Amino acid sequence: MARRAKGEGSYIHRISIKCDECKQRDNCIKRNDFTVTCNKRDRKDYWEYQYSVKGADGKRVRKSIYAPSKKELAKKVEALKTQRDVTLKADATLGDWSETWESKYLPATVKENTLDFYKYMLGYIPEKLKKKKLSKVTPVMLQTFLNSLLENGRKNGGPLSARTVRSIRSALITCLDCAIDNGFIMVNPARKTKPPMLEKKEIVYLNQVQMQELIKVADIGDYYFENHPNSKVDLGSQYLIKQFSILIRLAFASGARCGELLGLDWGDIDYIRDSINIHNNLQNGKLVEPKTKYSRRRVSVDKDTMDRLAEWQKYQEQYANQLGDKFSNKLGTIFTNISGNYLHYDNFRTRYFYPMCDKARLPEGFTFHGTRHTHATMLLMAGVNIKIVSQRLGHSSVSFTLDTYGHVLDEMERSAADMMGSLLYGNKKE
Repeated sequence: MARRAKGEGSYIHRISIKCDECKQRDNCIKRNDFTVTCNKRDRKDYWEYQYSVKGADGKRVRKSIYAPSKKELAKKVEALKTQRDVTLKADATLGDWSETWESKYLPATVKENTLDFYKYMLGYIPEKLKKKKLSKVTPVMLQTFLNSLLENGRKNGGPLSARTVRSIRSALITCLDCAIDNGFIMVNPARKTKPPMLEKKEIVYLNQVQMQELIKVADIGDYYFENHPNSKVDLGSQYLIKQFSILIRLAFASGARCGELLGLDWGDIDYIRDSINIHNNLQNGKLVEPKTKYSRRRVSVDKDTMDRLAEWQKYQEQYANQLGDKFSNKLGTIFTNISGNYLHYDNFRTRYFYPMCDKARLPEGFTFHGTRHTHATMLLMAGVNIKIVSQRLGHSSVSFTLDTYGHVLDEMERSAADMMGSLLYGNKKE
């Protein structure tokens, strides 16, 4: 029944039984009615294929096809399926195919966070475009759609970034490539569109004074009450203030991404080797695989930060004991909300991190990811080998690190010239 409900059929072998041999002979109401056909009596042995289709009213209707042998029936069934596929492919819309692709093809081939990414990107496709038949979707339609996102792609009517629009285009290309592989279309219209120009944003990082100022603001915690005037000094507020101070310090000390830090549990802390082991990434309240295979890494951390982590671990245990059943940190994560659940990045960023930055008067455009840029920039400026920096950041290649932090190399090149001059001429002045 379940197979027929999905449109699949069942093979049934019908065996001829004479009336005299039938066990139901005495109770049969059909025996004396020649207008009624009994498939057990009035036919020779044959095979039947039962399947169901949707009727005009949306309800499923059972249908059958017949053949004297299973081999002949299989040929009829194959012809039927081919005919139905042609009809399906001719009528399939962009929305139908994208849903099929997301539910049937992606789950077994990509990671969960990649699946979520594709679903999120294709969610920008408007209903009007989704109702277009695949065969009727043109490059001009898709280009018009992508261009419109740059003007008012957000739900609030604001523009989407060029990077996001490029991601939507990339998702469409991958989705429609699969449609070609399955015979739904011959040409991928998304490949004939042009991606928006990507303007490389200038990396915003902090100098040592600014970094120390942010840490100071996080330690004192005034920003918390200034931004939440109705909040009281209690166990919960003290817990969050202390926690965010540790989070900021660990971000600068490790260069780890925010999701990587929020996904850390106490088992990932190695106090003997003074390091943290990164193998998870917290996204949308779920632990997922790291961004790439290179993101799985061990990062050494300075002794002072490790000592503060040890103090935080003891504080968290005391806090949990005070709250009792109201605090449940089953996964043993380092950073939690006041109840022990995962700390959501968006909530932390808007309610706490940005007020910290405002209080510390940091440069405009500085984000939490800027702690990672600051970490890399300071190490490179201090002369740390770029290969080591690349490994600490979890980059896939040194060339990516070089491309990302070219601004530092320009400054280092100037310093190299000055150093060479001092070696050539010493402190001698003309």
